[in-house]
Amino acid sequence: MNELMTAPTTDEIIRNAQYHQAQRVVELLLSKGLITPVEYEKITDINRMTYHPFLEEILPKQVDISVD
Repeated sequence: MNELMTAPTTDEIIRNAQYHQAQRVVELLLSKGLITPVEYEKITDINRMTYHPFLEEILPKQVDISVD
């Protein structure tokens, strides 16, 4: 059966934006070598528990840290 999706609340939209802002900072720290990939994963988990971003269950769990 199809479940109807409801429009996100203002609070959900704000939390989603805050999550993505926080993740941009964490990604920058990782790219500058200021945190390790393990620390990145831990902080990402904390951010997901704190902000509950949209479609949280399908967001990637790990970052690609390979060097081109």
